[in-house]
Amino acid sequence: MTKRRVLWLLAILIAVAGLALLVPNSPAYLPTLFGPGGSFHYHDGHSVSYWVKALESDDVKVRKQAVLALGTMGANAAEAVPALTVCLRKDDDGNVRGDAALSLSKMGAAAAPAVPSLIEALKDPDGYVRFNAAGALFHLKTASRPAIPALMEAVAADENKTNMNMFYSTIQAMAAQALGRASSGTAEAVPFLMKTLKSETTDGMRIAVARSLGEVGAEAGPAVPQLQELLRHKNIDVQMAAAYGLAGIGPEARAAVPQLQELAKNQDGLVKDVVQGAAEEALLKIEGKPAAAP
Repeated sequence: MTKRRVLWLLAILIAVAGLALLVPNSPAYLPTLFGPGGSFHYHDGHSVSYWVKALESDDVKVRKQAVLALGTMGANAAEAVPALTVCLRKDDDGNVRGDAALSLSKMGAAAAPAVPSLIEALKDPDGYVRFNAAGALFHLKTASRPAIPALMEAVAADENKTNMNMFYSTIQAMAAQALGRASSGTAEAVPFLMKTLKSETTDGMRIAVARSLGEVGAEAGPAVPQLQELLRHKNIDVQMAAAYGLAGIGPEARAAVPQLQELAKNQDGLVKDVVQGAAEEALLKIEGKPAAAP
């Protein structure tokens, strides 16, 4: 083969390779390689496919490292969702299962196929798994709507009234907030949330349920009187959560306007900054205009 033919051959190969980078259906298409979910995203020097393979290791430390690596990559590791789902359902180690749920919570909408497994995980014997499963459903918002019945069960379960000495909120509170997001735009969970709010005695759950009702939106209008009661609570965090809930309900919460107006003007010091701000935001969402100046 002459030198000229070799050069022509190389030129053709280079042209074909360059074209492959630009053709959408090509395996070498640039957005496929470097876009969200592409195998050429790296963590700690390794690609998504490397970490997915590592999930099959017999060494629990390797599996845990792989799960956490994929979670760190977030939506860029979306192709790992099926493998993480298998980990969530079948791994013998509770920490690996819990970290799998945590990583799924970072995958965005791509984690929606994992909802059935996340529902199962709400009954996992390990509280760490249950908390992170509820958190993943919270991040999926309305994509987790099939989980509504299971989330109600999780809120009602006594074993979930714990923060595992690890989290700021309890498993129960996390499930309550996920329930609000999952049922956004529907009244499906409103009676349950109202009943829960009436029976709960902890401020943490009052805060979680109030915020959950705000996530539901206008359909949570029947809960406005209960939220008005919380506006009078001595705990300013509860007051703020009630204001948030009313803001989410919007114009349907108009009955609470006088109370919110009082909160917006009758505050001092630090309380003025946080509670007044929450009340003013609620008034804006309910009335469509800023609160009147005191």
